[in-house]
Amino acid sequence: MAEKGVINKKGVEFLFNIGDIIVGDSVIKFIEQPDTILYSSAEELNSVVNTVPFYLLPSTEFYFTDFYYVLNDSLADTALTAIDVVNFKVELVNNQSGQVVGTFDNVTYTKENLIGYANASYQVDCNSIIPGEYYLRLVTTVEGEADYYLGNVQNSSEELNKHNYQQVSFNGADIPVTYALEQNYPNPFNPVTTINYQIPKSGMVTLKVYDIIGAEVATLVNEEKTVGRYEVNFDASKLASGVYIYQLQVNDFINMKKMILLK
Repeated sequence: MAEKGVINKKGVEFLFNIGDIIVGDSVIKFIEQPDTILYSSAEELNSVVNTVPFYLLPSTEFYFTDFYYVLNDSLADTALTAIDVVNFKVELVNNQSGQVVGTFDNVTYTKENLIGYANASYQVDCNSIIPGEYYLRLVTTVEGEADYYLGNVQNSSEELNKHNYQQVSFNGADIPVTYALEQNYPNPFNPVTTINYQIPKSGMVTLKVYDIIGAEVATLVNEEKTVGRYEVNFDASKLASGVYIYQLQVNDFINMKKMILLK
């Protein structure tokens, strides 16, 4: 079961469709709602576009698909104004606490931007998620007047295919496929600079700074990190001007780069 909704702005229709939700060996459905009801606001629509709760562990296989598009966009020049905005996003919510732990997509349509959003199929990595019950919900934000409808779409396939999925973390971030240590920015710097790195596998991460003769002057990271992209700020206000080396080590990956402090 998938969920389809329509935001109608004077004949220009903004549609979403979310479904093919697989958790482990189970197909997850949305809480069924009458599909003939006209909702009075985006907030009212948001309150009913939720899946039934499902249990997630760090090892759980979790997939879902969504897409967004616009019908009758040729009417936009006369039907829409500069203040008309429609935004869609999908949230992963902890069923017990109500906390949003992940956000997927951030699709915004305006009079000048009516291009269809490509179909997105996600394979969600639950590594480091806190075991418990969660649910998916669609959040729609609308500026300007609109009508709101909701419909149920039954998938005709008995078996949902798992292919061409984009791998993302449960928090919505893309999962890196390679290790990388980026050049700090700005460089030269005085006295603060930013270092970015990414890791495709969880592990013990150390990020240290050395002076030009190899003496350690700072430890920026020394802890277990999950798959993802990270940003670290380095404040060198207590150090003298000169060339420094920063080194990232995680699992079997080691890389280092030079940076210049100019005071």
